[in-house]
Amino acid sequence: MIRLCILGNSHVAALKTGADPVLARNPDLRLGFFAARSDKTRAMAVEGMTYRPQTRALADQFALTSGGLRDINPAEWDAYLIYGYGSRRRSGDFAHGLSRDFREALFTARLRDSLLAQHLDALRGLSDAPLFAALTPLELEGPRRARLLAHSAEVALAQAQLCDGFGAQLIAQPEASRLRDRFTHPEYGQAAPRLADAAGQRCPVHEAGDYRHMNAAYGALWLRAFLPVLRGSLSGGRVRQVR
Repeated sequence: MIRLCILGNSHVAALKTGADPVLARNPDLRLGFFAARSDKTRAMAVEGMTYRPQTRALADQFALTSGGLRDINPAEWDAYLIYGYGSRRRSGDFAHGLSRDFREALFTARLRDSLLAQHLDALRGLSDAPLFAALTPLELEGPRRARLLAHSAEVALAQAQLCDGFGAQLIAQPEASRLRDRFTHPEYGQAAPRLADAAGQRCPVHEAGDYRHMNAAYGALWLRAFLPVLRGSLSGGRVRQVR
């Protein structure tokens, strides 16, 4: 059995809703989803040998998405994936007229200030298990949706400037889902599900004007692309150590 812990934000909804066909073909895979909208997972801290919510609301949210678990105990997981942080486009971003060095420096500063850095630090401090990260999905193409950098450049910077320091691997968005390496193909943004919210469920899908969240088809595509990497990291009798 491969037990993968997934920690993230509202973008995890795509993975969670797209997981069933992947799990059906991989019965040895178990996925645990610890997800909360926006930056709510900031309210976590290491206590003893667990990574634990510091508020009742976040613990309740995790119990909802994970099927009852309220904190992350390294003894229960073989690998970790931090999903959906670190590269959200900001209002007013543009690339024309800005030097490459400036754009890379700005992206790196935002990355280091994101929850990705907090979660990498906490999980690596608890376990030597394989640790993976994935940036926020590329948005759908639309008016005024310029990016500072192409996705391949973001991935390279995130790996070198952040993930390498924690012995983590940054997983790129599947190439089949990318449009010119700067956007996600529109088919993957149709009827994107909302992450279930313990505080009260709103409309189950994002409104038509949402450009940021992806659907179950995207989630299944992402998991299928990632699974060989995950299996490879755990092959060869790798000894898993918990600190």
